[in-house]
Amino acid sequence: MCIVILLCLNVMKTITRNFDWKNEETLFRSGLRITKNNAKLYNNLGHVMEAEGKNDDALKLFLKAVEIQPDDLGSHLNVGRMYNILGMTEKAEKAFWMAKNLLPKVRPGKPYQTHIVPRHLDLFLNLGNLLSRNHSRLEEAQELYKEAISMKTDYIDAYMQRASLLLKLNRSEEAHDMYKEALKYDHMNPDIFYNMGVLLLEQGKSLQALARFDQALQVDPEHEKSLLNYAILTQDAGDSSLRRLAHERLQVLLNKGRQPERTYFNMGMLAMQDRDTTSAENYFRKALQVRGDFDAALFNLALVLYETRRPLEAVPYLQRLNNRHLKGLVLLGNIYFNDLKNYTAAQQCYELILKQDPNHIPALHNLCAAHFQLGQLEAAESCLQRAKNLAPQEAYIEHHLNIVKQHRQKLTANPLQKSVPENVFCNDPNSKCNEPLTTNESDNSKLSFFMEKDRPHEDSKKDVKL
Repeated sequence: MCIVILLCLNVMKTITRNFDWKNEETLFRSGLRITKNNAKLYNNLGHVMEAEGKNDDALKLFLKAVEIQPDDLGSHLNVGRMYNILGMTEKAEKAFWMAKNLLPKVRPGKPYQTHIVPRHLDLFLNLGNLLSRNHSRLEEAQELYKEAISMKTDYIDAYMQRASLLLKLNRSEEAHDMYKEALKYDHMNPDIFYNMGVLLLEQGKSLQALARFDQALQVDPEHEKSLLNYAILTQDAGDSSLRRLAHERLQVLLNKGRQPERTYFNMGMLAMQDRDTTSAENYFRKALQVRGDFDAALFNLALVLYETRRPLEAVPYLQRLNNRHLKGLVLLGNIYFNDLKNYTAAQQCYELILKQDPNHIPALHNLCAAHFQLGQLEAAESCLQRAKNLAPQEAYIEHHLNIVKQHRQKLTANPLQKSVPENVFCNDPNSKCNEPLTTNESDNSKLSFFMEKDRPHEDSKKDVKL
């Protein structure tokens, strides 16, 4: 009988033990039933709760770990990270500082010889990212990264983050030095080459930036941001072989299904530079199939249609910009004015532009022209006088102002005369009012390209779990 009872007890214990091993949560909870003062178990269970999206429960467990073991740096870091996730930034910062205070102190002027667990150094990234949200604390944040580098000279993430903050502080040369130092320890990191390229691009050194993006792609042929920036820069290059290479590299992104709308768009821009308007139109349409509110693609597709003598087809795409795109309004106003002779609609476009940019000279001039064509001679003269005051160097404005004054004088002398002869502003083929308004500089005097360049971007490391 005793043997039967023992067997039953063993079976029950086995079943219970199997349940405890069912998953990580039951395993760690089982451990806590036996050992209630184990900070590591609370941290491990906290990570499980976090992975399940139970952030409040995770925070309670991390706080319990700190209560049990106040000198555990990892527990404080987990508390800070969780406060940060929950939007409680002041408490997060306090927890990160408590974690930092547990690190061995750096002695000024002497090398840091104490061994630091690498993941503990990541608290500098977490705290630095938090502080850098406040522009007034950028200097404080970059000093944190500087301290981290002094503790671990090959700490690549700290170099990258410090360089990013130095750029925000307008200390670009120091930022460039940070990237060069990082390369000494990791010359196979495409992000370093990419960020150096972005820095050079902001300094106006396009060719050097192009070389850095190329180096990033030599290391990682599929580096997404470098592929896009390389393609963007080669759009201005006079070398067709570079544009072909850029097209091939964009095809890599397309094959991976990464950012297809931007990939198609930049393929369209390359085609525009090659004067292949058919391919450009096709690529812009594909970009819009992926993302219908892609302003740059809407504008450039409309521009291609306009330049291939299909202005009426361009109008719907310009209207989809919903007045949020100045260059689109300029082109739409031109179509209303020059092609549809709808001067009232053109006037409305130019007025919308001037609401956003009161000193937009081309829009102001064409608004004056619309007033003139509508017979509003007094308004046209006043408008042109303002344009002349803003841009006294533009001879065509003064020329048109004189035309308006002459017509007003003739009307005064002969009130029965027709007030506005047809196309009086545009009867001279050399007059600037016959040209589409320039929206950006380009090698092609007719086409104006809207280039959507990537902003400098560095991958910030996410808060680290311990």
